[in-house]
Amino acid sequence: MFEERVYEIMTLTHFHIGAGESLQASIDFVIQGGKVIVLNQGALADIINEKGYLKDFTEKMLALKGRFELNRYLAEKHLNTDEILERTKAYTLDLNLGRTGVTTPIREIKAFIKTAGRPYIPGASVKGALRVAFLYNLLKRLDPEPRNRFFKRILETNEESRLKKQRSKKEVGKAIDEILLSLTLPGIKGNEPHSDIFRVLRVSDSEPLDPSVLEVIPVKVLTGNGSKTKAVEFVEALKPGVTFKVKLWIDKGLLEWFKVHNPHGIRYKGLEIDFEYFEKFFERPFAFSKAMIDDYMQGLKDKIPSLGEHSANLRLGWGKGQIASTVFNLLPDDLKLYVRRRYFGQNTLIPISKKTFNSELLGFCLARRLKLKTERSP
Repeated sequence: MFEERVYEIMTLTHFHIGAGESLQASIDFVIQGGKVIVLNQGALADIINEKGYLKDFTEKMLALKGRFELNRYLAEKHLNTDEILERTKAYTLDLNLGRTGVTTPIREIKAFIKTAGRPYIPGASVKGALRVAFLYNLLKRLDPEPRNRFFKRILETNEESRLKKQRSKKEVGKAIDEILLSLTLPGIKGNEPHSDIFRVLRVSDSEPLDPSVLEVIPVKVLTGNGSKTKAVEFVEALKPGVTFKVKLWIDKGLLEWFKVHNPHGIRYKGLEIDFEYFEKFFERPFAFSKAMIDDYMQGLKDKIPSLGEHSANLRLGWGKGQIASTVFNLLPDDLKLYVRRRYFGQNTLIPISKKTFNSELLGFCLARRLKLKTERSP
């Protein structure tokens, strides 16, 4: 039996979730009248062929390669009329350059994840945020002795990996979480199906959204204290104020299985987590997420503007930072510095880079419960 909860999530700042796909100025889109027009490749080929330019188009694109600009070619051949673009477009997005007036040429746009051409928010992104929030708050409530045991294990893990290839930030952040996340039952190995308590939670994808909820924005990658721009990346981003729904299901049968097989709590190398705490987490999961966000924003209060009147309780998508979005923030300062120096050659506690739009961090959202829990299967 599954216990269901429905949540509405509203974006407070822009956020982007990608699937590895990028749109190229050489073939995928044109910019006209403050709009990014993403083209249907089949329809575009039909028009170019119909006008007798297919051979010329192909030869120039192959000759110029990455320097070929579809926008310029269509203008030269008078194929950028409203009528033709209407016939060939897949979808159109607003181009929002923000207050800073970015002048960087738009050669590539990171696409938002979509299904059948419509953006959506994967349930895995929401579940990942909740998983880290749970670990974050679990670590905060541990007594000094088990906390220190956990910190010591991180040092041992880092020492063991010295001879291995240097990890990426994503791998390091994940490794730190995995040390605390491996909530194994007595006598059960960590790679067995029921060794991870978060298997009791399922999160649905959001409903597909209309492409109009997206716009193209320039994201600045800031370095140091935020005074230098390392790079500008253009992305399809969900606008602030957009709402979507997700469902959370708790597998009560599997949760009971954990209780029966581990009556004293969930053990990890002497750390004990009572099931009462785990169930309490799911009564107000986004309140627990808020504690993590508040701590993170406190550390950046002099570097990045606040969210104003809104108070985020969830952060999703690209741009969070692989270390900032893990329990890394709760490590002692000396251990934080050790990890940064060991893997990335960084001698500062402040994140070495931040992704922003209009001086705002990306991905902050507000979640609220929509209806009472029900008993049903997903």
